Amino acid sequence: KYRPGAFYSTDFKRTRDSVTPLASRRKKQVRIYDARNPQKLLDEIMQSRTKRFVIAGHSNTIPDLANLILKKQLFKNLEDSEYTVIWLVRIKDGKAEKVEILDY
Repeated sequence: KYRPGAFYSTDFKRTRDSVTPLASRRKKQVRIYDARNPQKLLDEIMQSRTKRFVIAGHSNTIPDLANLILKKQLFKNLEDSEYTVIWLVRIKDGKAEKVEILDY
């Protein structure tokens, strides 16, 4: 069972509204991050004791964040109409171990 310990969202209503119900069920607050500075978010995640995160972003920010984590340019921006994509990036010992892309 996936039990995230921290929740992040950009400061847009749609992304906040997407992640808030899940965060509330886990009795956690949603932390706002600046999508223009993905390295800052990645640094915070890598330094955290928390092991599982939910990050709500946008069609043009989440692929960039995944690429940054992977240290490779594998993913392109999604279409603006794509709202059903979940990216699972597993990080172990500071390195991306596995990436799964799911539709819900």
